[in-house]
Amino acid sequence: MAWWNQVLIFSLVILSVALLLRPLSIFDKSESVSGENPSNATNEKSSPTVISAEDVKIYDRLAEEMIFYHTMLRSTWDKLYRGTEPGATEPPPATLIGLGLHFCAHLQTHHDIEEAYWFPRLGEKMEGFRPGHFASEQHKEMHKGLEILRPHLEECRRGQRVLDRGQVRQILDSFGGVLWQHMDDEVSELRAENMIKYWSRDEMHHLLR
Repeated sequence: MAWWNQVLIFSLVILSVALLLRPLSIFDKSESVSGENPSNATNEKSSPTVISAEDVKIYDRLAEEMIFYHTMLRSTWDKLYRGTEPGATEPPPATLIGLGLHFCAHLQTHHDIEEAYWFPRLGEKMEGFRPGHFASEQHKEMHKGLEILRPHLEECRRGQRVLDRGQVRQILDSFGGVLWQHMDDEVSELRAENMIKYWSRDEMHHLLR
């Protein structure tokens, strides 16, 4: 056999082997790349991102529920506060007293539910809802005001004191700032962009049951 035929055959053999081995080398390389840092995939799974409207709906659920209750509290507060403006005569004293007592009961019940149920569950992962942090500390400040407002209005209702709208306004002012700050802070903590930092989708479904 002529030498160039030998060279040609040898070259074809080398080329065939190279073509056969090339896909294997690519596969090996891709495996080595994914194997160099196996934690990458784990990190992505443990830090999901909001990728759909459905995700936003799930992660925003608690914030939206909180807004619903806060809106009712804000509405009652506004009516009560307007009724204590200088020179105000409406609503009538009995109505204003009833409105104030309704607000106190609503806020107290709202806080009791949060402290008994939601704060412990959220506090498993979110520091702000643990004892001694923003949520519970703001509640304490608001309750100082409620502990003055409720008995004051009860005495007015029983006729033990004459309703003084200015006094009621002073009591409202003593805790109104922390009340409105708390409602804003709470919703901000429960928004989807923050909740997704702490909870997986499965955990959110379980949390919302």
